[in-house]
Amino acid sequence: MTPAMRYYALHRDQKKAKDLERYHNRPDVIAKKAERQRKKAEKEAEKAREKLQENESKEQEKKRINQERLQLALETRRKLKKTTLESGGALAEFLAEKSPA
Repeated sequence: MTPAMRYYALHRDQKKAKDLERYHNRPDVIAKKAERQRKKAEKEAEKAREKLQENESKEQEKKRINQERLQLALETRRKLKKTTLESGGALAEFLAEKSPA
């Protein structure tokens, strides 16, 4: 093994770390990273807004359906015939009699 090979083998990790540090400190690399992070944050914010909008529209749809059901229930409810004492009838006569007890 030559001295150069030995030096390379012993200092390879240090040289790679130094080169990597130099790369990450370059202004263009820092700017690209910041741009990627900004775009990612905007995309997440847009997704959150869309999700919120979707949830609101679903909630409004549920309220509309509930309102329609309520309206249908009110329109189709049974109307009971009034059988009171004033209207007369067999029940009214029976109730009007004095109880034997």
